Amino acid sequence: GNQSPHCPLYIAAGQAMSPRELTVESVRYVGKAGMGAFRLGEKQLGWKCVSGPDGSSQHQWEGKDLQSAEWHSSCGGGHGLLKLRFKAKETVRFADFEIANLQKIKEHLLNCFKIKLVEFCPAMKGWSWADLELKDDSLRLTSGDRLLMEVDTAELNLVTSMGNELNLQLQDDREVLQGIRFFVPGGSAGEGSAGKSAEQWRDELVRKSNVDSAAVMLGQFTDISLVMPRGKHDLQFFPEMLQIRGKSQTYLVKWSSIKKILQVDLPDKKHKMLAVGVAPPLRNGNIEYNMIGIKFEIRAVSDISVCVPKDAWDTAQRNGLEKSRPAELNDDEVPTFEAVACLLKEMSGQNVFKPTSRFQVPDGTSSVSCSLITDTGHLFFFQKQLLFVPKPMFWRPLNRLEAVEFKDALMRKNTFELVLTFAGDRAVEFKQIPKEHQEAVFNFFDQSEELKSKIKEPDEVKKRLKASKSESARSPSPIRRMVDDPMYQEDEDDDFSDADGGLDSDSDVAPQPKKKLRSRR
Repeated sequence: GNQSPHCPLYIAAGQAMSPRELTVESVRYVGKAGMGAFRLGEKQLGWKCVSGPDGSSQHQWEGKDLQSAEWHSSCGGGHGLLKLRFKAKETVRFADFEIANLQKIKEHLLNCFKIKLVEFCPAMKGWSWADLELKDDSLRLTSGDRLLMEVDTAELNLVTSMGNELNLQLQDDREVLQGIRFFVPGGSAGEGSAGKSAEQWRDELVRKSNVDSAAVMLGQFTDISLVMPRGKHDLQFFPEMLQIRGKSQTYLVKWSSIKKILQVDLPDKKHKMLAVGVAPPLRNGNIEYNMIGIKFEIRAVSDISVCVPKDAWDTAQRNGLEKSRPAELNDDEVPTFEAVACLLKEMSGQNVFKPTSRFQVPDGTSSVSCSLITDTGHLFFFQKQLLFVPKPMFWRPLNRLEAVEFKDALMRKNTFELVLTFAGDRAVEFKQIPKEHQEAVFNFFDQSEELKSKIKEPDEVKKRLKASKSESARSPSPIRRMVDDPMYQEDEDDDFSDADGGLDSDSDVAPQPKKKLRSRR
């Protein structure tokens, strides 16, 4: 609706009301908080909040723009819902009208706006099967002459099909219905509308709405292991978003929501992981995910002609897509990890960062094994950030670091604890870190001009390191030479001048790599 600071629509108490004006109190504007008054004037109609967090917000529309009106007896207790559709493909709903208001509203709409109010009777029973029809820019599910559910095409954000499934994603970002999935039995030509396939419904809905480019799936990778959210998921790439589809939950991630992409080689030398930072976070009930952890087997490869079809990109580009299919995906087969990382980088515009070569433990890796809370994992050191995987995934930018403390473990002589304090956070304790890695961890902070001042009692730590060296009869393992992969870059060129270190900040995103990605067969 439109808010208007002029043309007062509501009459002050005590003023006479025109016979061609109708006001109904205690009406809800569906999608808005609070109760309000609904008013039909001679040339305008509107709703004004009376109680609720929106205060006295006011919404109004021109009567000449009204195209259709429907009455649904679906609010229970003798109350109904009024659905109004306007020229700009805007649909609004008002609920909790008493049934006694129906005749007055019907007469007013017909006399002032020349609009006939159509009445619909909702289905009062739940059904597993129903008829699907597309009518007046609205997708409706009906059982006989009863309406079970409807979705306006103007509210669609994404329409996809896979086999017999028709998947609808809605535009609203609020905590309301976000998506619907239908099972459509396969039909054949000549059977009428009831025989349409899911793909035919998708194409018709695309023609009726503004989701042409979003309906084109640019790439799909199935049965990908996710650490957070947990389980096997399908990754589906669309021009406007990434769809993460699991067995019981589907997440939509707009490309603009991706703020960080980090790559790590797991110490088992069999898996790689992508840590994708998102803001706002993904939600599953009361659980929020600020990081998405995607785990890959190093040996896994994908058939690019199937997973990232070139014709889909051509179609999307004709529909206005400005991104290009990465040249690195021209090979027949590409490691799945590289294909996904390449697409994430292209679609989000974010670089893929790898741990810094400035940090290495004796075995040549860029992480240390440790425990966080009750879970064991690995802490990776980047030039400007830290990442703990696999769970709970923990990420912090180093420009928010306030203090670094090295503590000897009370119960174990061969481990130590690293206590990090970040601005606005409680101290975070990483425990059970092997003592042979303490020097590498200390040097990481001590050799940085920005971080060395954060170390508590550095001289005492150096004394303990010296004593530990003299007691140890074990010689350090040879350092493995790190292989430089031009697909990834270290985030080592930026400074720490930006105080905002949250996921919404681009302060630690390095410039785009000069070298192009390459795929490895």
